[in-house]
Amino acid sequence: MDPLADLSWVARLLRRMAALAWWVVTTAWLGLVIVIRTTRLLWRIPDYFATTLPCARGHAVPMFGVFDCRCGAIHEGWAFGRCSVCGESAGWAPCDTCGLPVRNPLRW
Repeated sequence: MDPLADLSWVARLLRRMAALAWWVVTTAWLGLVIVIRTTRLLWRIPDYFATTLPCARGHAVPMFGVFDCRCGAIHEGWAFGRCSVCGESAGWAPCDTCGLPVRNPLRW
């Protein structure tokens, strides 16, 4: 028996075991991230279809109507819908009463 060959075999085995352990940890981490993001997405489903959303002070902010886009265009529909001119969607909508923002439920 050659001790150097045995040592090389053990080193190769340890590298493969470390790679397997890293793969298991990474896969578990990515799975956890997917579960958390999916849970957040499903938790917000009622907000996607709500006609009004509350601002931080509790005022009802309408989610359907006529809104100004950042590009200067006016679009009608959902507050966070895409602009027909520039194609961008809003990240927030201002409260008509106090001016505080209501966050887009599709963005984290």
